[in-house]
Amino acid sequence: MKTRKTVRILSFILSLVLMSTMMTSLVFADEIKASSHAKISSTAAGSSLAADQNTITVASAKINIKNASVTGVTDKNWTGKAIKQIPVVRVKGRTLKRGTDYTVAYFNNKNVGTSKVVIKGKGKYTGTVTKSFYIKPRGTTITVLKRKGNRMTVKWKKVSDQVSGYQIACSGARLWKAKLSHAQKIDVPNKNTLSKTIAIYAENLRYKLWIRTYKKVGNKKYYSNWSRPISIWRSGHIEHE
Repeated sequence: MKTRKTVRILSFILSLVLMSTMMTSLVFADEIKASSHAKISSTAAGSSLAADQNTITVASAKINIKNASVTGVTDKNWTGKAIKQIPVVRVKGRTLKRGTDYTVAYFNNKNVGTSKVVIKGKGKYTGTVTKSFYIKPRGTTITVLKRKGNRMTVKWKKVSDQVSGYQIACSGARLWKAKLSHAQKIDVPNKNTLSKTIAIYAENLRYKLWIRTYKKVGNKKYYSNWSRPISIWRSGHIEHE
């Protein structure tokens, strides 16, 4: 009897041990599965984040226009109004579109002097490029030219706005042709002075003259275009070119 009772007790204890072992194994397996799933989810999330970061980096990459080719910005004559330009901006062979790829701003673009046009990248373009141009004063023309002996008198039209004075170029033509590059330059530093008497060599057969205006801004002079040349012969005969 004792032996049977002992066997029952041992069997019962053994059953308890087996059940405990099985439950522990199931719990451990669940923990491994959960841990693996967490690692996989974490890795996937990390990969997704990295992909998103790469996408953001690629999408935010912009082309700098600081070395762009810009043409169409030229010197202009003063008009009394703000001067505008029509720049042509090219980057890597592509012509950019104003308003879509860049914007334009101006500085000092109304009065005679040095003006700047600032081109700023827009959209997928960034950076700026600045181009300068001159606003020149209005020109004038010679109205009267007289010669007598070793004196020559020149008169011209007055220009009131954005002008400091005038400059006359006078070239004696000992040979048949007279060049502007070799001419004597004579400044008339008062815009209200409209005539000038010039000493000349009476023996010269012909004199050729040009005139232009200038505006002084700081230490720099800004000149208009030269007028068309006018020649006077020793006889007093006038020729316009």
